[in-house]
Amino acid sequence: SRDRLTANIEHDVTSKLELQAQARRYDDLVTVESADTDGWEYSARATYEPTRENRFRVQGTWRERQYDNGAGPATNGDGARIDAQYRRRFGPYHYLAFDLRTETIRSDDPQRGYERESAGVAYTRPVAKDLRVRPAVELIRTRFDGRIADDGALRRDRQTVPEVELLW
Repeated sequence: SRDRLTANIEHDVTSKLELQAQARRYDDLVTVESADTDGWEYSARATYEPTRENRFRVQGTWRERQYDNGAGPATNGDGARIDAQYRRRFGPYHYLAFDLRTETIRSDDPQRGYERESAGVAYTRPVAKDLRVRPAVELIRTRFDGRIADDGALRRDRQTVPEVELLW
């Protein structure tokens, strides 16, 4: 069971620029660093759409986390996440999107801290009146502060995440 409460406000500064502020509370969230995380996130986002075909978005998020360590005392972590996206619109529900992300969690518990960068691309195309297909791929690189790999070195993960999604 996971609970999430979100409050946000959006404001159209001009017909081409939108700003958003958001606060979010998580309870019992599974994260990359823990299977049981409670936390707060505070974010600000700017979306610039100079034309209907081109959209640019940047978002900054500050995260504060508390980890349930079972019988041991809870530990904490915090850190920033920065997201950037460019989306090209070809027609109704027909897009090509590029995403970049960098994020960090710092914690006194070396099992919880990490740094991660990712880059992704997704293509959404209508295939019928109410059906779209969305192939995507994301490349992710994660460096953990205190996790040890099988070879005795600090753990460094690299992932390629392909997906195909049907949207109805």
